[in-house]
Amino acid sequence: NENITAPVLSGATGTATGATTATGNVTTTGQPANGNIYRYTSQSITPPSPADNVSGAGADAHTTHAVTTEGAQTLVGITGLTNSATYYNHFYHVDGDGLASNQDTSASFTTSALPTITTDPLINYSGTVQASQSGWVANVYTRSTGVLVVRKTGLSTDASGVLSFTDALLSAATSYLVTVDNGTLFGSQEIST
Repeated sequence: NENITAPVLSGATGTATGATTATGNVTTTGQPANGNIYRYTSQSITPPSPADNVSGAGADAHTTHAVTTEGAQTLVGITGLTNSATYYNHFYHVDGDGLASNQDTSASFTTSALPTITTDPLINYSGTVQASQSGWVANVYTRSTGVLVVRKTGLSTDASGVLSFTDALLSAATSYLVTVDNGTLFGSQEIST
């Protein structure tokens, strides 16, 4: 029996799970339950061409998922996205006989902002606020383990003596110990994101 029924996709999803990560799943129906589903993640609501969906050309992220059963498909997580950006997942299924489905696009989803470290005003030993000073280095350690998470160099305080920065290695709702120095001054603060 020759398969003449193309697969049909529905229920496309897209959910941000962090500043640079997300998920996206879809349901496929039609026989046989085989071939590949392609997930093309981009900032455009317009689906890519079928060829680009298969190859991933121009995608912010791309996944090929082998179909082994009909129904809801759970694909691997999406990584490498940009923080605070809006994305869409575009799904496309080509079965083992080369029959292609419709493209199904998820609703938009937006990745979260990167956590920000903001110090209290930095003050020297004589009580002078270190306003608009450059050349600061910050070392950020996980409070619970003492492990260095990130080292930021070339930082500058603002007009009130505060250092503020973000980094993709920081996690939300986490307690950090932050040490700062500029070659002559040194200090530390406990900061939670």
